[in-house]
Amino acid sequence: MKVGSNLDSKGYGIGTPLGSDMRDHITLAVLELSENEELQKLEKLWWYEKNDKVSCGEDSRTLKKQEATSSLMLQNVAGIFYILIGGLSLALVMATCEFLYKSKVEARRRKTTFTNAVRSKARLSITGMPERQTTSYTYAPTAQLISLDGYAEANTHTQV
Repeated sequence: MKVGSNLDSKGYGIGTPLGSDMRDHITLAVLELSENEELQKLEKLWWYEKNDKVSCGEDSRTLKKQEATSSLMLQNVAGIFYILIGGLSLALVMATCEFLYKSKVEARRRKTTFTNAVRSKARLSITGMPERQTTSYTYAPTAQLISLDGYAEANTHTQV
């Protein structure tokens, strides 16, 4: 089946090894077919008329079967979705295995239980923040703050 017109037509050619005896014979045969307009007839048959005729011994049952398989229906493309779902399932299983393995390694490194390591990695994955720090932050009044040069700041108010 041909869609649209030719972008560029260069003619016909057949590749042969360098120095082949067949090169001249094939070139003459292609030129003879071109002069007798056999190539134009074949081009017309295969590019323009092929879809209009039943050729090569095909019967109507074969054509109906081809028409049924050529349409894009769910039953014809369901295999693609099965492959996608299978790939997604495999990816989820692999991600879970990797998560559990890295949790096990971290539990050994931190010398904690496996469940605590899984819990902290899950919290980090979901919230993006590590576990709560156990250190407490105390408030220091501004009078006690020391600047970079080592002296206490005298002016603690900001003028707007």
